[in-house]
Amino acid sequence: MFSTDQTALRAFYKKSWDKLKNKENLSDLEKQVAAIILEHPEYHKFFDELDLNSDLKSHLGPDTPFMHLGLHLGIRDQIALNNPTGIREIYNQLTNNLNNSHDAEHKMLEILAEELWSSQRNKTDFNTQEYLNKLSSLNNNNKTNNKTNNKTKIKEQT
Repeated sequence: MFSTDQTALRAFYKKSWDKLKNKENLSDLEKQVAAIILEHPEYHKFFDELDLNSDLKSHLGPDTPFMHLGLHLGIRDQIALNNPTGIREIYNQLTNNLNNSHDAEHKMLEILAEELWSSQRNKTDFNTQEYLNKLSSLNNNNKTNNKTNNKTKIKEQT
């Protein structure tokens, strides 16, 4: 699947989704792609109706399902490999704080997308340490929000 050919990548996503729906055997990577699509019901109709022979330019832009799902794959690979070092611990803490692994991934992929965009825009190397710092701050921000929410809940109960 590692290709810069957008058409081939999109066909792989579509094929993975179709194979899941048709209860066909999937490769490990197809299982990963299909699982992510399955977790995004807002994209089911999109992939059901996707015509790879049509002009796909209408599916470009920051909100494209392909970009979003690709970022999920990237985050999951980083976590599985713990690369950059420490990302798995950040993810586990964030998942624990949010009580939801999918929400944790969404918070993380927003930062990944921002950092990728920034390095491309500025024509600089990806700054791994800055990326990890921003990811770590998610846990710090969430702990503060949880304390505030808990104080509010306590006040509401009294």
